[in-house]
Amino acid sequence: MNPDMIFNSALSAAMQLIESGAYITPADTVCSLQTASGRIFTGFSHSNMIPPVHAEVEAIGNMLAAGENIIQGILLISTQGREPLLPCNNCIGYILSLAQENSQCMIAMSDRMIKITDVGMFAASMGGCTDVRSA
Repeated sequence: MNPDMIFNSALSAAMQLIESGAYITPADTVCSLQTASGRIFTGFSHSNMIPPVHAEVEAIGNMLAAGENIIQGILLISTQGREPLLPCNNCIGYILSLAQENSQCMIAMSDRMIKITDVGMFAASMGGCTDVRSA
């Protein structure tokens, strides 16, 4: 797993979205994940949809469409501030439900990598994703 590749992919996607002039809310996020094969998939949140779609769900959908289901590393960032966020418990549960190997997935943070099974106590219990500065 390459945390720098994951971060650069998320940052690039966020910058492209900002530069496109799209309306971005403070709640909008970008997710990049790296699969066991080394491929990077990206997704954007869609807070204007009912129900809202999390960036992780879109990135995972892109991954599944490509025939992969094992995630080695994931990074969720705020689109506006580009700071790392923890995925919510619903997204963590979704990742873990895809394959047993995903219990080894690492979440990239600004200062460390955290094993996905170790973050449940910090992640939001429903819906929104949590800013790690408050965790």
